[in-house]
Amino acid sequence: MRISLFIYLLACTALAAQQPPASTELAGKPFFITKNWVIGGEGDWDQIALDAAAARLFIAHGRQVQVVDTETGALTGTIARLGEARSVALDNGSDSGYLADAKLSTVVVFDQRTLQPTKAIPVADKPRLLVFDPGEKLLFAVGFPVPSPPPPRTVMSRDANGNIRSVTIPSYLPLAAGEVITPIAVIDTERQVVVGRLLFSGRLDASLGDSRGHLFIEVTDRDYVLRVDTHAIAARLQSSHEDVPAALDYRDIGSSEKSTAAWAAADHPDIFYVKSACSEPRGLAVDSRLERLFVACKNMKLTVWNMGDGELVGSLPLSDPPNALAYDPDRGLLFAASGDGSLTIVRRHVTDSYSVVQNLPTRMQARSMALNPVNGEVYLVTNQLGFDLTKANGIGQLQTAPIQGSFQVMVVGN
Repeated sequence: MRISLFIYLLACTALAAQQPPASTELAGKPFFITKNWVIGGEGDWDQIALDAAAARLFIAHGRQVQVVDTETGALTGTIARLGEARSVALDNGSDSGYLADAKLSTVVVFDQRTLQPTKAIPVADKPRLLVFDPGEKLLFAVGFPVPSPPPPRTVMSRDANGNIRSVTIPSYLPLAAGEVITPIAVIDTERQVVVGRLLFSGRLDASLGDSRGHLFIEVTDRDYVLRVDTHAIAARLQSSHEDVPAALDYRDIGSSEKSTAAWAAADHPDIFYVKSACSEPRGLAVDSRLERLFVACKNMKLTVWNMGDGELVGSLPLSDPPNALAYDPDRGLLFAASGDGSLTIVRRHVTDSYSVVQNLPTRMQARSMALNPVNGEVYLVTNQLGFDLTKANGIGQLQTAPIQGSFQVMVVGN
């Protein structure tokens, strides 16, 4: 009887060993929250940017940009008296940094060493996202979506001599529901002036640059990603003058559904249609060396695309709707942050396949993320929530509220 029981237990152990472990139980070095740096501050937050060489993290938070030393966790400085800080971009080839102030419709130039503002560049639209292209020394300031103006119409009329002429006049027909365009202001960072304005149809969201002179932009309501050649844009804007910024209209983009669209004009962007597997792109990362485009989607998927032919390479389920993506090419790891309180970690295998290796619980609203390519750490920012007991609420109607002074940086490592 004892021998039979031993054989039974041995068989169960062998079967259990053959089953693949859960993604959070893989052997090795799992990721965990290694540090919490409470830095305080008030208001909502948006993008964060890392200067890995200087070990400084820049956080757009309310009416200021907070700067944190990533070696000690100390708050080393602030750029204050802003209207609404949204994004920070750094020029690692100089001492200049740039921040987007959406409320004041300006891009503020500051000295990275002293954190002192040196110039405020007015832009026609409220800037939300900044992407710096080091090759062309151009800064792209993505604005908020605005209602799309209706197309003009042509009417025929007679002049005083009885001749029939065509006249183009603005259309006063009502706009279609949800029709918007998103402007991008192009700033020459050497002259520190706006030299152009790009117009795209749809709602532009996550944007980033690569090391090869490309700007990638998600169009969330149209389910595609644009790849803009910054050298071609710079060539068209070269003849622009300070007081007359060029207007480049790309509202026709997306009229033809090909995996990668080649347009007649050299500066027309390529398009990667992702809607076959991805609904409402919400996060973006690229691997320029291997020509891979990573897109996180509202339908709780992480998709991988071949940038050469636009074909889908892989698709993975996510535990929560994503808000941001970051890719570590040296370690072959993808990180998907969700404001619902999780960080999904995906590994790229040598076979160009991808798998979820860990789902790490974080905190609610930890939706903004930066990756340190030097040590592989990930930085997330959020605050702690409590209940507002100052308001009279019925049973079950307590409302959450941020705890004053609880804003913090979470460091994820292994």
